[in-house]
Amino acid sequence: MKKIGKHVILCTALILIAAILECAAFLHYDSLRENSLILNRYMEIRPVYNTDGSWLHGRWGIGYNGLLLYLENIAGLFVVGYLFRMVAAYNAFFGLSAGWLYFLDFEIMVPVYRMASRLFHPYTLDYLRIRGHGTFDFPDFCIGVGIAGILLWLIPSLIKYYRYKRKKTAGMSFVQKLKWEFRMSGRLMYLPFVKEGGWEERFEKWRAE
Repeated sequence: MKKIGKHVILCTALILIAAILECAAFLHYDSLRENSLILNRYMEIRPVYNTDGSWLHGRWGIGYNGLLLYLENIAGLFVVGYLFRMVAAYNAFFGLSAGWLYFLDFEIMVPVYRMASRLFHPYTLDYLRIRGHGTFDFPDFCIGVGIAGILLWLIPSLIKYYRYKRKKTAGMSFVQKLKWEFRMSGRLMYLPFVKEGGWEERFEKWRAE
C-alpha cells in the first residue's frame, strides 16, 4: 500500500500541475493570443484550442469525436495499467529497481486528466508552441517523459533477460530455444493477471527448471 501511495501522490501532483497550467492559459487566453510569451527562439506560450480532439485525430483526418476520444482514453488507461503490472513483475523477477515504474505514472495521468478535463470543455487547450513542431500542453510532455523512461528501462531489462536466456538455454537446439522463448514470453505476459503475492512462487518454479 505504501508503494502504491507514492504512485498515487505523483499522479495527483502531475494532474494538479496540468490543471494549474491549463487554467492559467485559459485565464490569460486573450492577452497571450495577442502577445505571446517568448521563452526562447524556439518556444513560446501561445494558447490555442485543438479542435481536432487529439494529435492523432488531426494527423489521420478523423476530426473531433467526443465518444471516440473517451473510448481511446479508457483503452489507453487499461493498456498503461497492464504495462505497469508487467513491468513491476519483470522488475521483481530480474531484480531491477521498482523506481522505473515512476515513469509509467506520467503515462497513467494522461488519460485520467484528459477524461476529467473534457467534462468541463470538449477541446484540448494547448499552450506551449514549439517552432516547427506544433503546440502542446503538459500532458503531451508527460507522454514524452513516459516513453523516454520506458526506452531507458529497456536497456537494463533486455540485458538481464538475455543473460538469463543464455544461461537457461545453454546446450539447447534452435527449436528448443524457440520453444523456451515462446513459453517465457507467455509467462511474462500473463503475470499482470496474477496477484502480486503469487509472483514469487511462480518465480521459484521458473528458476528451478
